[in-house]
Amino acid sequence: MTVRFSDRRQARRQTTVLGWLLAIALTVAVSSNSVAHPMPHSVVYLDVRANSVAATLELPVSDLELAFGRPVSNDPAIVQRDGESLRRYLVDHVRPVTSGGIAWQVDVEDLNVVSRESDGGHVYEYLIVSLNLVPPRGASPRSFELGYDVIVHLVVSHIADVYLRPNWAQGTAPGPWLPLPEVRTDSRVGGISMVEVALSS
Repeated sequence: MTVRFSDRRQARRQTTVLGWLLAIALTVAVSSNSVAHPMPHSVVYLDVRANSVAATLELPVSDLELAFGRPVSNDPAIVQRDGESLRRYLVDHVRPVTSGGIAWQVDVEDLNVVSRESDGGHVYEYLIVSLNLVPPRGASPRSFELGYDVIVHLVVSHIADVYLRPNWAQGTAPGPWLPLPEVRTDSRVGGISMVEVALSS
């Protein structure tokens, strides 16, 4: 009886060790898969012009659908049904203001879904959004604060990279794309910071 008990205990130990090894193997597999197929993120391009800012958003459809709560595609039936709601959603979550807090006008000019392949070979769908951001009368398009939380307001792990292209030569010669601080949920304060733009005249 004693020998059998010892054998059973050893068997349990072996089972426990095998369980831990399996858990470690699964963790490594998941981590490797995450590296091979990183989660898509958004990209925001702000092109400063003479009297406005042209904004282009590249939004991963998978995360956008979670935040928007409805399907997003080029299907005419879906566009007709949800297109206006999607436009309102975008305007509600792209909020440029002057340094004094006066809101800019935001116009949604175009929406289009495209497929893109990542470096790891995984194909993602993106919604490409063209916006025109117009400052109030008398305000310069070269100085503003952008309240931006598309997707990020609900998908807290989501990140949006932001790039700015200044128009150096008085609205005639665009400069290079410059990286701005990324938009993400700040776990320390539980909020999302504004993107500040302050270009010299």
